[in-house]
Amino acid sequence: MDWGKIIEGIIWYERKVLGAAIGINAILFISLFQVIRANRHRLYILAALTLANITLYFALPPILQSLRGIYDLYTALYVIQRTAEIGILTTGLSFAILSVISLINGGLPDSLPTASKHIEVLIVRSQRRNWLNRVVFMIDVRMGVSLEQLQLMKKYRLGRTLVFDSARRERQNELARAQWEMAREKASRTICLWREEWRGFFKRIYYLIRALISFLLGFLFIRVTLAKLIKGSHIESKSLDTILAAKHAIETAATDLKRYLEVAESFDGREDLFEPS
Repeated sequence: MDWGKIIEGIIWYERKVLGAAIGINAILFISLFQVIRANRHRLYILAALTLANITLYFALPPILQSLRGIYDLYTALYVIQRTAEIGILTTGLSFAILSVISLINGGLPDSLPTASKHIEVLIVRSQRRNWLNRVVFMIDVRMGVSLEQLQLMKKYRLGRTLVFDSARRERQNELARAQWEMAREKASRTICLWREEWRGFFKRIYYLIRALISFLLGFLFIRVTLAKLIKGSHIESKSLDTILAAKHAIETAATDLKRYLEVAESFDGREDLFEPS
């Protein structure tokens, strides 16, 4: 048996498969690049693509083991597996880079959907009926700023500035904090130490899970930040008071933002002379 030729054949086969996988990934990435770049939900799309590649990568090996006798089908699935392997690197790395950039910029967009000469807020009111025939009040909000003001918002990292939280969101956050504190509490001393340790361990796990669930449930309810206003935000609720409170908070935030940028830019080395009366 000529092991040299066998090794050369394996290397040739792996090169062909790897080349095909890289080619497929390049075609998919180039075709999806413009769509992902223009979509404001690109982080979610990249996360979904990464999860899909991971699923393919771990799901295909058992199938490949059963198809070793069928060369063409085995090769096709093996190419898909290597494509998924490279896809994990490309989409995962893109997701990580965009996440860091988004974190630095506070979620602010790279370009402005609606550029204007000064800060202004467009609010569109509407309503609909849900499947229980109850009225749902809605507002679509978009804040217009100039390119210079957008750069200042990135400079001062104002994208994640909280504008409005619904009462239900605040309640979930308070529950999460309370359950987190309960998980951190130390158990009282008892005679049976091993029983105390196990009981305390399961108690901490229980409250940690409850805190995580409460925290995740908070994402189902209304939260408005300055970055969301720049991108455009849709708010709806069956409570008219909640919608009016959100509208008032947004209008106040626009006024405060204008004042903040004006004051922040006044720290440019100018001198103020104060003379007490």
